[in-house]
Amino acid sequence: KSFLTFAFGGPKTYSGVGMRKAHQKLVDEQGLNDSHMDVIVELLGKTLKELGVGDADITEAAAIANSVRDEVLCRDSKPKSLYERLGGAPAVDAAVDQFYEKVLADERVNFFFKNTDMKKQRRVQKSFLTFAFGGPKTYSGVGMRKAHQKLVDEQGLNDSHMDTIVELLGKTLKELGVGDADITEAAAIANSVRDEVLCRDSKPKSLYERLGGAPAVDAAVDQFYE
Repeated sequence: KSFLTFAFGGPKTYSGVGMRKAHQKLVDEQGLNDSHMDVIVELLGKTLKELGVGDADITEAAAIANSVRDEVLCRDSKPKSLYERLGGAPAVDAAVDQFYEKVLADERVNFFFKNTDMKKQRRVQKSFLTFAFGGPKTYSGVGMRKAHQKLVDEQGLNDSHMDTIVELLGKTLKELGVGDADITEAAAIANSVRDEVLCRDSKPKSLYERLGGAPAVDAAVDQFYE
């Protein structure tokens, strides 16, 4: 409970040993590996879902859990970026092209692109996602806020539209054979610019606060271990 409180952005009360030290024996003697981590992340998501937590916050919680995966599994090598794990430029290009096919076919969001030069949009998005996913920094477009301000002011761009975009991105990556952990990370990256895209000025609450603080974390941990 104290670790998740800290990891989710709450008060720092965790004073336990590091992830690597805590799990070394499980790795050496019982074969703790990625498949077990996948199950843990899956069960955490199911627990939060049962407690009424929204999909965006579940995605963020999963990303936090995955962020300590290499430490938990006692791996020394520097992990590859999401960009590298997806397959580099060819994979990002394919993902963006397939993603926009879904976007333009989806009535929940396609009206935002009615007067958009889609050739240019695809090119800019490929450059942005390459950078956002940890690849070469070639993106030179305007900031998220400036790029979306008119859509917010004139067409009512809001959280429901962002949810659809994240959903379609996930479906696209799934169809391209991307694993669940990498899809979760991609969704977390998309959600990390949500406030900028929606032109919100207020400092976002931490995941700990959004979940409901200590009582919510306590309930989640108890139900998770059941």
